[in-house]
Amino acid sequence: MRPTPSSGPSVSACPRPAVLGRRIHGVIFFPRWVHEHPHRTVLHQNAHLPRMRRYRDAGPTSPIQVVSESATIAFIENCGVDNNEVIACPPAQIPAGYADRRA
Repeated sequence: MRPTPSSGPSVSACPRPAVLGRRIHGVIFFPRWVHEHPHRTVLHQNAHLPRMRRYRDAGPTSPIQVVSESATIAFIENCGVDNNEVIACPPAQIPAGYADRRA
């Protein structure tokens, strides 16, 4: 059994380029409290785990809010394991044309 994330959502993703081409499909299952109070989760949650657990435990959890999304995979590259340089800047600082690369 895996532990429930601090805010309570579950995520399912299918990043299989060989099957889907350059597409990824994912589904997020949000507990009702996140749907009703999304502002509570817009922060770096690791710095606020006790608060996130209180919100999660207080609920409500049902009905679950299902969010289904898909996207185009812009670039695939094997950067190894535990490479902290892979995401080295926030989205606003990504160089122009970065997402246009193809591999």
